[in-house]
Amino acid sequence: MQAVYHLLPNVLKRPERIDIFGFHESPSPKQVVALNQTVHDNVTELPKTFGLAQNYPNPFNPTTTIEFSVPKTEFVTLKIYNLLGQEVANLVSEKLTAGKYKYDWDAGRLASGVYLYQLKTDQGFSQTRKLILMK
Repeated sequence: MQAVYHLLPNVLKRPERIDIFGFHESPSPKQVVALNQTVHDNVTELPKTFGLAQNYPNPFNPTTTIEFSVPKTEFVTLKIYNLLGQEVANLVSEKLTAGKYKYDWDAGRLASGVYLYQLKTDQGFSQTRKLILMK
């Protein structure tokens, strides 16, 4: 809280609100800091690098969650392959803006076994991880 207060010394002296009767009132420093703290808590940092996290739960039956991060707007694909290299699912194939993403995959129609999931971008990033479906 102190850091927010010290960064905003001028704001703490100047802001005024007008109440419903038209009178000016100055907020207390606690109100301003609380307002700024709320704004600060809602800000999420954008990822600095591409990344593909391990799915969870793993092993799974029949759904799992896959998370990944994209540091800049990019065309991204996220595909699932069996161990023969055959594509069994295409979860994402679109241009995504910078951010963190989470996709749920339902593998209910597939047989138990080991599968691979791969994140690729049009600029050459590629990462592959293993997941296990246990029925």
